[in-house]
Amino acid sequence: MNDYQIRRAESKDAPILAVLAIQVWLDTYTKGVTGSHAEYVLAEFTPERMLTLIAENTVWVAACDETLLGFAVLNEQQTSEHGAELSTLYVQSRMQKKGVGHALFAAVRAQCPKFWVSAYHANHNAIAFYLRQGMQQVGICDFMLGKERHENMVFAIGGVDE
Repeated sequence: MNDYQIRRAESKDAPILAVLAIQVWLDTYTKGVTGSHAEYVLAEFTPERMLTLIAENTVWVAACDETLLGFAVLNEQQTSEHGAELSTLYVQSRMQKKGVGHALFAAVRAQCPKFWVSAYHANHNAIAFYLRQGMQQVGICDFMLGKERHENMVFAIGGVDE
């Protein structure tokens, strides 16, 4: 049942996106909250940063009226041989496996048929999702959280042996 719509993010969405990003990030990457986690999310996911994100990128939201369920960010300035970067695809945990991620992915793909994304190597749900969408692993990269290195897998679609 699709009682949500995919639409472009608007400036009024910034505070909601900030809270949604914190919720999804903590649910996905932590088993509890440490000082470094708190510092990261409170610095990275602010309404001001979300306003900048909306202004400088293409951002889609899955919305049910004024309630946001997920969002995707296409950064067309961060390119590689695999195209633009899908820098974020976050879906609230209770809305996963209900088509929200697929609908956001389809919106990105409709605008940009060739892009790449990185996923934390232990985020098995995200990895399985990207593979189901037809992406292929093309490499690895690191995400630094303070001085901690976290290995990410890089996936691409469009022009990768399709």
